[in-house]
Amino acid sequence: MTEMADMQAILKQFPWAIVNKDGEFNYELALALRSLLGEGPEFGWWPVPLPDVGLTLKKFSPDALFHDTHGSALLSEKHFGEKSGWKLPPEEIPWLTFDKGWKAPSFPPAFEHNWTSYYLWRGLPLKSPAALLLHWPLSIYRLLSLLGLVPSENGASERHRLNIHLIGVGVRFTSPF
Repeated sequence: MTEMADMQAILKQFPWAIVNKDGEFNYELALALRSLLGEGPEFGWWPVPLPDVGLTLKKFSPDALFHDTHGSALLSEKHFGEKSGWKLPPEEIPWLTFDKGWKAPSFPPAFEHNWTSYYLWRGLPLKSPAALLLHWPLSIYRLLSLLGLVPSENGASERHRLNIHLIGVGVRFTSPF
C-alpha cells in the first residue's frame, strides 16, 4: 500500500474523517463539522489559526500567531480542565481523572498499537475526534514501546532516562504567502 492508502485505511474507521475526492483528509473541515474550528481560548485545545483575507505583511507575525493560538493557553493563570479543553461530549473525552463514575483503563496499558484498540482500551467511541489531538503522544508512546521503555505486564523494568526533543509539533503553520 502507498502512504496515502495507509492513511485512508486508518481514517475510514472514524465517522468524523472525511476524505475529499483527491483522497486527502481535510483537518479543518473535520473540526468545523464538530464546531471545533477557530481561534482563542473558547476552542480549548483545538485552536487553529483561521486565514485572514485582509492579511498584510505589516500585521503578519508568526510570534503573534503562536501567542494567539497554540501557546497562549499555557501562559494563562488558569488551565483548561478536561471538559473545557476537549470541548466534546463527556463520553467522547479520554478522561485523565475517573472520579465522575468513569472506569479507569487497565494499567499497564494493554492495547495493540492501532486506533481501534486504543479507543477500546480507553472506553471511547470511534465518533470521538480525540485521535486528532492524541496522534503525537501515542506516536511517541509507540516509539518508546519499541525501545522497551514502557512498563510491561510482567512487572517493573529497569529505569531509564530519555530526553525527547520535539520540534514543530505544537504549531501547525501554513504560510499565507
